[in-house]
Amino acid sequence: MENVIARWDAEALVIFSADTETAKTIVSNVEHIEKEWWRYRKGGGYDESFLAQIQLCGLFIFYAPTSQSLEVFGHKEQISKCYESLKMISQ
Repeated sequence: MENVIARWDAEALVIFSADTETAKTIVSNVEHIEKEWWRYRKGGGYDESFLAQIQLCGLFIFYAPTSQSLEVFGHKEQISKCYESLKMISQ
């Protein structure tokens, strides 16, 4: 994942884990809610379309290289699993 983030050249990266059909549903819903969801809007807000669907995958990770921001949103159980995985990788 570090390699992906190091090479990422966009305002934001959204990471989530889901089966193929659920992933297609999430992306389709985001595109339906906000036609140009990928464009930067003053005041942000690109994450709202994803967070409205948190029940579908349980965890979203948002990375913004310009502000050096990494945000993790989700259910406590999913966040704990993510944290433990990242902790193991960093050791």
